[in-house]
Amino acid sequence: MYYDFYLYTDEFWDFDKAFEVTKTLVASVDPEQLTGYNFNRYTLEGEDREPHITVRLNLGSINQLSKVTEKLHEMNSNEDIDDFSDNNPLVRPFREYSINHRLAHEASTQCAFKFYDKKKQNQQEFQVFTRNKVVFLREFIPLWLKYSGFVFQGVANVTSSSSTLIEELAKECGAIVGSIEVNQITDIHVLSERLIHIFMNCVCVPRNEEVTVLRNLASRFGYNNLQEFLSDLTL
Repeated sequence: MYYDFYLYTDEFWDFDKAFEVTKTLVASVDPEQLTGYNFNRYTLEGEDREPHITVRLNLGSINQLSKVTEKLHEMNSNEDIDDFSDNNPLVRPFREYSINHRLAHEASTQCAFKFYDKKKQNQQEFQVFTRNKVVFLREFIPLWLKYSGFVFQGVANVTSSSSTLIEELAKECGAIVGSIEVNQITDIHVLSERLIHIFMNCVCVPRNEEVTVLRNLASRFGYNNLQEFLSDLTL
């Protein structure tokens, strides 16, 4: 069952921070008792208006909760986070959302971790992304969708990238999404919209830049608007 943990920190929008705290909480759980995880960054989640990172762990046993909360207390004591909650009445629990949300959040988080790993491996090369996320993502996202198996207007015209970084990340992230069992999906529109949005949130793309990227792609592929583009995506 999914359990949600809310980590309050002014560094919630720092690229590395959310990955680091997620890795720390994942490592606190017995591996055989963790069947999935994901995270997001928020200025507002539900009725919670305090900036935070939400880490969600799919635990095989409720006994694992004490291990996670013990680690959270340790992180708070070490001032790695300012505060935390594992029972937030202001936010709808992730376990109440559909299978489509779970599949999208888990895949997006895994894809985002590919970016984090690339940054750790080669900070200089990764500056191509950090210097201009909008330009990078305009090229990356169509390739990612194509390598993931998505069908959309003009997908056949999406060609390989001249950037080794973009090409590698698109293929690695495409393999993650491509591994989703399609017969589990009950609403492809929810899955595709959540997949893209959650991924961009995880890699620190502000909402206004996200909309800019997607509107550009919609226009590029001949759609009248962003919603039409998202609604046309199929696997």
